[in-house]
Amino acid sequence: MDFLDKLVLPQSAEHLELLNYLLALILFLYIPFISILIGGLFISLFYKKKGLDDCNGVCYKFSKDVIDIVTVNKSMGIVLGMLPSLTLILLFVQILHTSKSPVLSLLAASAFFNIIGIILVYTYKYSLGFYTILSNIPSTKDDDYDEFKKYKEGNKRVNTKSGIYAIVLLLIGTYLFTAGLSLAYMPNLWDVQLILNLFSWKIVVHYLQFIAVAFTLTGAIVMFVHFYWEGGRKQENTLLTNFIRSKALKVTFIASLFIPILILVNLVSVPKTSFSSSTFTYIIIALILIFIAYQILYAMTKEHSMQYSGALFFVILFTIISLILKDQMMVANATQLQRAVMDVQFQKYLADLRGTEGAAVVSGQEIYQVRCSSCHAFDKKVVGPPYNETVPKYNGNVDKLSAFILSPTQNNPGYPPMPNPGLKPNEAKAVAKYLIENVKK
Repeated sequence: MDFLDKLVLPQSAEHLELLNYLLALILFLYIPFISILIGGLFISLFYKKKGLDDCNGVCYKFSKDVIDIVTVNKSMGIVLGMLPSLTLILLFVQILHTSKSPVLSLLAASAFFNIIGIILVYTYKYSLGFYTILSNIPSTKDDDYDEFKKYKEGNKRVNTKSGIYAIVLLLIGTYLFTAGLSLAYMPNLWDVQLILNLFSWKIVVHYLQFIAVAFTLTGAIVMFVHFYWEGGRKQENTLLTNFIRSKALKVTFIASLFIPILILVNLVSVPKTSFSSSTFTYIIIALILIFIAYQILYAMTKEHSMQYSGALFFVILFTIISLILKDQMMVANATQLQRAVMDVQFQKYLADLRGTEGAAVVSGQEIYQVRCSSCHAFDKKVVGPPYNETVPKYNGNVDKLSAFILSPTQNNPGYPPMPNPGLKPNEAKAVAKYLIENVKK
């Protein structure tokens, strides 16, 4: 993705903050939709096969209803599936500009697999509808029926293959997407070999959480559409109604049981630099909401009533939104230093455009003596750690050190958090250069 990286101009801190809000909005659209596509397609394939093998019309009807519900229409596939997957790449290209992170490659590969998978999902949906229509046409003994039978069998093969290929591609695509999103808030793994990252337990746990959420949301939305939306669907077949109630409740309940466990296990994998009080708050909200969902599921099962299906759907939806906000906040925390570096580059770029670069000479030594020496020294602990211990960690990178000075974070719990010194970008760069040069001595 280097060619995209070269097209990106340095961004200001305000613009990068706006990009993080836009990232959250895109994830709100993309994750629920791609989740129900996977959950709905898997359920549809399973019950279609069961219905055909057992000649069970209820299973087959349930299979068709599920895929119709989760796909909505072709426009939704483009607006909620294809466009967001491409938009995410463009957002991360700007957020992770010059970072050499593997996130962009993973998201690009994910978009490739998911877009093809989405196309095949809709192929499966419409071929399943055609097969249902063709199966209702009575057989005859004339030659025209033989041609019709060949067409019907061909449509059946297309339906089966498109469904299987779609689920495989979507599983691969969403795994790569989960890996990319996980690595975005794990900068400590960016320098690790990519193949090792892909199969690390941290990413596997995050993906299992995604799958659990996918089936939970799918079951909830099936019940929401059948029993709540616009008064619910009027089912003439009582057997079908009971079947939908039983299977959807079962899928939702079993899948939701794994969510709190996986959230807590995933929490262990989060680097300290990505964690904050906000991420902890969103995790607590998600856990509270999922336990409310358990209470609703229990009431629906005990009372044999689907009147709470609307409440269940919205509780689970808000649970997913909380988890998305948690991930987005962790990305923002993990890229805080990256954003500061880009802001320094932006200020330099802006100064070049204005012709003011180098117009005023700023003394790094003077800034150190006035602003820094009260808390820091080179060879001993004052309020903060000695520079001889901390500055070498930046390997002579002036931009990274000046970015930290502009937006300090607490990296060492043994010392109090560093307050923002209120320097301008050129002042931060001057003092960073001074510190690096003097530590070398």
